[in-house]
Amino acid sequence: MAEFRALREGEWPEAMSLWTRVFGDCGWIFDALNDGSSDRSLEHTRVAIEDGKIVAAVDVFMRHQGGADGAPLKVGGIGSVATDDAYRGRGLSGQLLKDAIRVMEEEGCAWSMLFTGVPQHYARYGWVNIPMPRREATFIQDRTPAHSPFEVRRVGQHGVWPFDQMAPLYESFNTNRPMAHVRDSRYWDIAIRARIEHPERVTWACYLKGEMKAYAVAGVYEQHLWLHEACGDQEAMSALFDQIRDEMLGQGIERIEISVPNDTVINEALSPLTTGVKHTETGWAMGRPIAKGFTESDLMSILSAQGMQHYSLDDF
Repeated sequence: MAEFRALREGEWPEAMSLWTRVFGDCGWIFDALNDGSSDRSLEHTRVAIEDGKIVAAVDVFMRHQGGADGAPLKVGGIGSVATDDAYRGRGLSGQLLKDAIRVMEEEGCAWSMLFTGVPQHYARYGWVNIPMPRREATFIQDRTPAHSPFEVRRVGQHGVWPFDQMAPLYESFNTNRPMAHVRDSRYWDIAIRARIEHPERVTWACYLKGEMKAYAVAGVYEQHLWLHEACGDQEAMSALFDQIRDEMLGQGIERIEISVPNDTVINEALSPLTTGVKHTETGWAMGRPIAKGFTESDLMSILSAQGMQHYSLDDF
């Protein structure tokens, strides 16, 4: 008979061992999410104990994200859902998800969000698929960049990150934006750092007289660029995207996947550089109302709000 409870002091390495067995060598993201969250509690990591060891686990990451009107709502992010192969099929993760729902209710979450490739499992416990918009396009080949007073360069080399300049741009660009996460300095320095330092990711910044005016983070792959995040004013982002386009075409990369807000600032900066834009949706996000009085309709109103954006750097 399994025991279901919160993680205890000193048990994190054992939980990490389970996640590594199930997910492979990706302990860096579990550590980053745990250490980078200011309001973490042992109660947020739910575990199943059997035969004297941790055999299943579910994590809850407390976040604040913009609601339909942009005002922050407390959201419970479900992640790190894992069961040891030898203990599957016993309903362990289901019970842990029920425990996680109780924790989120007690902590005043409005709703819960997760990302998965097995939506049918979470649907049993009340989560529903939520559409996350994405665009695909091709870089225009024959554009001559206009003269610009801006300087664009890659940043973050040697682990030195200008978060003190990036964070205010993010906050200004995303204040009152539905779905956007509220980030504090600890989150930037640990959780965001871990993601943007991943080998395939590149960060560019655009400067005017030494002051950062915009930045962008993207994954650079063999066949395409995946734009994860871009913040700043429209003129600076135009110069920024111009430089990124030139670099990618120089590497033989013509296709871009766009996971940034579909709003005027982004579009006016990016549209002159791209063609053949296709609007798509990802199918790996799910949501669930948690608070009494917060309904599935309320959740969908957030997803349909103008300028809505969940940035992939905030995944859990």
